[in-house]
This record gives sequence, structure tokens and C-alpha cells, in this order.
Amino acid sequence: MLPGGRLLPLELTADALVRTMRWEIGHEVTVQRLLWVMEYVTPMGGRPVHEIGFYYAIDLPENSPFLDLTRDHTAVERGHDLLLRWFPVESLPDLPLFPDFLRTAVRQVPDAPQHIVRVNIDPRP
Repeated sequence: MLPGGRLLPLELTADALVRTMRWEIGHEVTVQRLLWVMEYVTPMGGRPVHEIGFYYAIDLPENSPFLDLTRDHTAVERGHDLLLRWFPVESLPDLPLFPDFLRTAVRQVPDAPQHIVRVNIDPRP
């Protein structure tokens, strides 16, 4: 999965992305534009969950070690060690990437934001 997090009260999604990346990788990022808004309805822990995700294009700082695509990188999220790894775009359909729409969507980044909906259960009571 991609680095990400939850919003704080009254926080804008782009600001949350900058904050989360600062926490998870220790770098400031520059948010470019919104690519996708995804609604994901699925059971989790025996209960239905409705997650809404905002996916932005970002730029890393010019001197960021995370721009080295040839090696794995480490980060920390809430005391948990993370392993971050780049993959060639053509290999994404074969990886267990979540959310799954990214396995093919990143091959053709949209010109305007797209709304993606994935429903794994009936969302109606």
C-alpha cells in the first residue's frame, strides 16, 4: 500500500498528505494535483467500512534519498518500522497493491481527477 493517513479535524486533504509524509518519511513533499478520489466499501473486522481516499501527485525534494529507485527505504509510522520499495509500473498488476485500482491506473494518469468506486459488499442496510 501507499503511505497515507487520516485527517485531523478541519484539516484539508493536501495538508494531511504533507503532514503524513513528514511523519512517515521525514521529508517535506510538494503536493501537485489531485488524481483520484476513491470510495471503498468492504467488510473489515466483521463490520462494513466505507473509506474515502484522495490520491495526489507529489514531488519529493530534489535531494531526497527516496528518489533512489534501486534500493529499499525505511521509515517509521507510529512506532512501526516500514519498508518502502519502488516497483516498475509494468509489474504492478502482479503485485498485491492496495487499493487494487492503482495496479493499472498509474499506467495512464488522468488529466482531470477521477472518481473510483469499489464495493465489496452491499452498502445498503
